Amino acid sequence: MIPIKTFFKVFALTFFIIACESEESTPTPNPRILNLQTTGDSANELLSAKTHQSLVLELVSVKGFEPSKEAVENLKDFIEKRTFKPNGIKLVQRSIESTNKEKLTIQQIDSIEQKNRTQLSTPSEHAVFIYFSDATAKPSDDETDMHEGHMDNNIVLGSAYRNTSIVVYENTLRNLTSPIQNEKRRKDILTQIETFTLQHEFCHLLGLVNLGTRLQSQHEDVDENGIPNRHCNVKGCLMQANALFESDLMGSIRVLELDPLCIKDLQANGGR
Repeated sequence: MIPIKTFFKVFALTFFIIACESEESTPTPNPRILNLQTTGDSANELLSAKTHQSLVLELVSVKGFEPSKEAVENLKDFIEKRTFKPNGIKLVQRSIESTNKEKLTIQQIDSIEQKNRTQLSTPSEHAVFIYFSDATAKPSDDETDMHEGHMDNNIVLGSAYRNTSIVVYENTLRNLTSPIQNEKRRKDILTQIETFTLQHEFCHLLGLVNLGTRLQSQHEDVDENGIPNRHCNVKGCLMQANALFESDLMGSIRVLELDPLCIKDLQANGGR
């Protein structure tokens, strides 16, 4: 058995906008304003049908690094299971050129999003942007929410940043499965890892844990310094900070699910 530890990060990008206007001028609303908030800020809107009755998922991939159809459908099914969207969930998918960079910071990924995102939230429909990168995660000076504090020692599969933005490091996921010789088994395990990563990061957008969806019981994990780390302390939960995959490289892998405490949190904030 070869244990593979996976680590996840949650980022909150904050932007300060200073507007100077005269008495004659009328400020033009920023069409992106609903998608420029902090991670977890849109939890209730994503979970419930109170203000947003539908959801559009915009999946943008570097050419050649598209996720499997099964993983995308699994994410859609997961969202339908945990949220109320009576007008449905729409998928918009396309591929773009690579940046040809080996590593990308969250700030660089955010720049890619701003250049390529086409689906924006409206008062009645929320939009989520998911980028599948061919680069690996790179820390920057102002990225302080780093698990274990050493990026080089961790395998970062994905990150949630802002209120409707996710990056999946698809190349990293594929490198994990590259030792598997049997092509079918390799693809099956890759689909499971993609599914796991997408669901974990989307749950951060849903406010788990304690990111915008209030705890109904104390189950937030803490780091080695006793500081809450926005993950679940229940063993086997999808939202663990150090989620453990165990694979014998012969097609055996266990994908985690939400534990009852996380589900109760979502239900209390308008979800299923």
